[in-house]
Amino acid sequence: MPEGKATPGVILTSKYVFSQQKFSEYINYIDRPSAARSNAYGLYSVYADYMGNPKKRPPGFNPESEKASSLFTTTKDQLTAKEKKELKHQFEIAQKNDSPMWQQVISFTDEFLEKYGLYDRASGRLDEDQIRNVTRLAMQEEMKNEKMDGAAVWSAAIHYNTDNIHVHIAVVEPYPTRKRKEISASVKEKQFKGNMNPKTFAKMKSKIVNNIVDRSPELQKINNIIRKDIVAEKRSHSSYRDAKLRGAFLNLYRRLPSDKRLWNYNMNALQPVRPAINQFTKLYIDLYHKKDFP
Repeated sequence: MPEGKATPGVILTSKYVFSQQKFSEYINYIDRPSAARSNAYGLYSVYADYMGNPKKRPPGFNPESEKASSLFTTTKDQLTAKEKKELKHQFEIAQKNDSPMWQQVISFTDEFLEKYGLYDRASGRLDEDQIRNVTRLAMQEEMKNEKMDGAAVWSAAIHYNTDNIHVHIAVVEPYPTRKRKEISASVKEKQFKGNMNPKTFAKMKSKIVNNIVDRSPELQKINNIIRKDIVAEKRSHSSYRDAKLRGAFLNLYRRLPSDKRLWNYNMNALQPVRPAINQFTKLYIDLYHKKDFP
């Protein structure tokens, strides 16, 4: 299992398989909704090998994530049914042509993400846009260093749990470009090379860390405004009693799940309500904190 040197806050792990079963299970996994994909992760993942032996798991790794984001790719944050069908087709071609399937995990500590303004542990809110952005930058680095530009196809999803947040990535070459090598001295059959250069992983992690850390001063300033000014004041401000907010507040409140344990912005249960939450948030900021967002 190739793995670069650990960077504090970020760990990148990679394995590859040729297993037709794992390919087929991942192809089926593409069609699952987010919640179902989270629970099905162990079916297709090569990291299922770790489940029986926690000592062998990558640091912070937990396949039993509470939820997963939508699948995303190099150009798409969410896939339409047609785009999912095309993605499945590309993985099927790769399977038929004996491509390895690389499965990689980018793990972040909560402390690292919170320090640089991408995560708030109190609310569970994660800057998924930036996580997708740094994942894409890391994958660009991988494609360039491994000379797979234009040949490889990948998809990824962000998984959440109580220990950390991590991105699971699956990569294939529908039409393999890598050299073939003999499986062993006793077996003359050849397969495409799956090992990647350890320097590739070091460069990928540097790309991730640098693009998070370099934007931290601006994010920290925004974070401070949100936490110390907006959130602190909102806690003492009753939306129910505010004539300007009461209608919008009641409309939003009636659409929330009855189980308050599900009142977390990132949970799947709130997905249909998020536009209303965003609209209410914008209304509140426009009314009382417009000066903080020039």
